[in-house]
Amino acid sequence: MSFISYSEAITVYDPDARFVIGDNDLNQIEWTHQSKATPTKEQLDALLPSLEKNHAMSLLRVERDQKLADSDWRMTTDYAGADSEQWRAYRLELRNIPNRVDSGEFTVFLSESGELIFNNWPVPPAGV
Repeated sequence: MSFISYSEAITVYDPDARFVIGDNDLNQIEWTHQSKATPTKEQLDALLPSLEKNHAMSLLRVERDQKLADSDWRMTTDYAGADSEQWRAYRLELRNIPNRVDSGEFTVFLSESGELIFNNWPVPPAGV
């Protein structure tokens, strides 16, 4: 079962489409406007993996950005900690995560409930 709904897939397939769908069931769809031919279930199912990855990447970026925000104070000019280089390296690793996912080095998934599954977070320097 996909976390992404057929509504989302239809919107990607035909951004101008207007419709009402009940219970994510294509048999319960009522079209009010279409600019393309009615998509088949197979066409929509083919879109789901990329939509799931896009959603997973969005969640990954939110969590990554929070980790960066949580460590921003260590990058101020008045932070004189001996570990400033380790924090700089940690933050660089955080910023590089999306590229490493895009390159296939890391993977990102959604659980059945739509929660992010990612196991490659860098470890912050000791003393956090």
